[in-house]
Amino acid sequence: FNTCNTEFEFLTGLSVKFFPENSIPYQQYMNIPIPSLPKILKKQGYETIAVHPYYDWFWNRKNAYRYLGFDQFISIKDFNTASLTIANDKVNTGMAGDYISDHAMVTKIETLLNQGNQPKFIFAVSIQNHYPWNNGRYDDHNPLHIQPKQPNHLSNSDVNLLQDYSEGVEDANDAVVELIKSIQRSHKNTI
Repeated sequence: FNTCNTEFEFLTGLSVKFFPENSIPYQQYMNIPIPSLPKILKKQGYETIAVHPYYDWFWNRKNAYRYLGFDQFISIKDFNTASLTIANDKVNTGMAGDYISDHAMVTKIETLLNQGNQPKFIFAVSIQNHYPWNNGRYDDHNPLHIQPKQPNHLSNSDVNLLQDYSEGVEDANDAVVELIKSIQRSHKNTI
């Protein structure tokens, strides 16, 4: 039910099913190094980097990522939020409402990939399309127009929420396409 629990399962291969109900391993159990994918890849010569453009204290990621073996954690403090602007167009999208945009995160990943020759494992978690979806997160930049099949099937508020969510999904898709094209242009072996 929390992003950090999904991260924990992916990075360790352990299931939160075996923890007490409502546990948050990052907060309650991550107080020593544990076996993980980043540690395995580090032993294979990879630089391991976690990217999550939100506060490093949230869900105790700052400590959890260290115990999971990441060499570096890129959080919101590593983005120059003063120079980012509200997303008014898809070309210059530094912020999406109150969150760092997927475009800005992809730009950061591209920069990381182009630094040095050491192979890299980059674990990135987007924040742009995180709840709450509120009317107008993307200002007047909303090319998606949600039309309920039947009149009064959805309230105007629900339609606005769905529009904002859908716009965020479209932006995430565009950011992934941008990252893939960047990787293809680099001609580096990439998975």
